[in-house]
Amino acid sequence: MSTWLITHSDCEHHDTGSDHPERIERLEAINQALADPAFADLIRQPAEYGTRQAIARAHDAAYIDSVFAAIPTRGRRHFNADTVVSPGSAAAAMRGVGAATQAVDAIQTGRAHGTTCAQRLASASAAVSSGVAKNITVSHSPGPIRAAASLCPPVTS
Repeated sequence: MSTWLITHSDCEHHDTGSDHPERIERLEAINQALADPAFADLIRQPAEYGTRQAIARAHDAAYIDSVFAAIPTRGRRHFNADTVVSPGSAAAAMRGVGAATQAVDAIQTGRAHGTTCAQRLASASAAVSSGVAKNITVSHSPGPIRAAASLCPPVTS
């Protein structure tokens, strides 16, 4: 069985600025490292565009609306003390939601033995406080399926 790498170029457009720790160059470095022939066996899958319904599994409608309302049409804006959003943040977030859902679905249906998602959402503390998975890895081991994704709780096999 295969291991999937789920990512999308939309995730590279969540621009937090060059002085922010979650800057674009981090994902570029990950993607460059994974381009090495040592990772040739990874099955690369484009992240699907997530749904509002998937986000609503973890957040109420008012919170979802506030996040998307904060995203500017140009430039960057602080959503909170350490979370910067830019025009590309909405698409990056939706690809992240899609990737998380895809990863869990691939394991549950037996299409993949393991998955990892290379994506960029909001900052680490915002991801933890809001329950949004920034980077997830899902694997199937003997026994339960383990998913480090807040959007889709682990499911037993």
